[in-house]
Amino acid sequence: MASFDESLDDQIKTRFAYAADKLEWIPLSLTLVEYPQGDLFGKALAVLSLMPFAIIAGFITLILFRRDLHTLTEETLGTSEKTELDAHLEHLAERANANKTWTEKILRNMEAVLTPNPGNRIEDFFFEKIDKKRPSRLSNLEYVGTDMIEAGNDFGPGIAYGSALIKVGQCQQKLGQIERDFIGTAANCYIQPLRKFLEGEMKTVTKEMAILETKRLDLDACKNRVRKARSMLGQQSAERELRVMQSEFDRQAEIVKLLLEGVSSSQAGHLRCLHEFVEAQTRHYAQCHAVMQDLQRELAGYRAPLLLRTIAGIDLDQQY
Repeated sequence: MASFDESLDDQIKTRFAYAADKLEWIPLSLTLVEYPQGDLFGKALAVLSLMPFAIIAGFITLILFRRDLHTLTEETLGTSEKTELDAHLEHLAERANANKTWTEKILRNMEAVLTPNPGNRIEDFFFEKIDKKRPSRLSNLEYVGTDMIEAGNDFGPGIAYGSALIKVGQCQQKLGQIERDFIGTAANCYIQPLRKFLEGEMKTVTKEMAILETKRLDLDACKNRVRKARSMLGQQSAERELRVMQSEFDRQAEIVKLLLEGVSSSQAGHLRCLHEFVEAQTRHYAQCHAVMQDLQRELAGYRAPLLLRTIAGIDLDQQY
């Protein structure tokens, strides 16, 4: 009996393995629309052929949010009551929006200053999203320094110009390294905290504000149903639902108020990060100044012999 069961199991496994080997997989192509390459009219027709998907998505959105749209329309026309937010809550929301707007602008400008190449910024953004280390790039000063050193070696380190090119090139490389260190420090002490604030606290606030707006629309819809109720039973049911929605709206408003107060207090942390950035920038310019002073002293040694040779050449010309 056991051998019969084992043979039956082997036959079933064999058939499943055979079916898996013979199974052909095909892709589910919903938007695979083809058109002749370079044909703009064909491309337009291909895009128009996808319009049914957009229309279906629009109808689904309209069905899901028809109550909110109806409430917003009535509030706009003034035919229904609109629940106003607390004045303190509105003030906090305005300050939070201003904080978000200015932080985004400062962050964009800081990234543009530290990484002027927009292509590099986009590349760094994608590397951050996939949690990979950014590629190490030479700065423009380091590229210039490398070219100067190669040119000085080609001209000859024994002549004044070639030797000076090598020393200036080495100085440019030092400045480029100092600049890269400053960019890394500034990114860690200032840019990262600002980005974390926008992607963390402000995103949570935006999400909770959207929930509060939904609760407000639901509350206004309940108020309209109480006002339009015709029977006593219907009015009691609508009033019971209104009390529940009012409680949920008040609770959500308190949550949003606490979050907005936290956003206002986050400026103390931003101020500390700003001090760290200024200190890093001060060290950066001090190091650059020291490197340039050393270079200036080294180049001063080439200036005197050159000046003497120039004067000697002028005296010889005058003699002849």
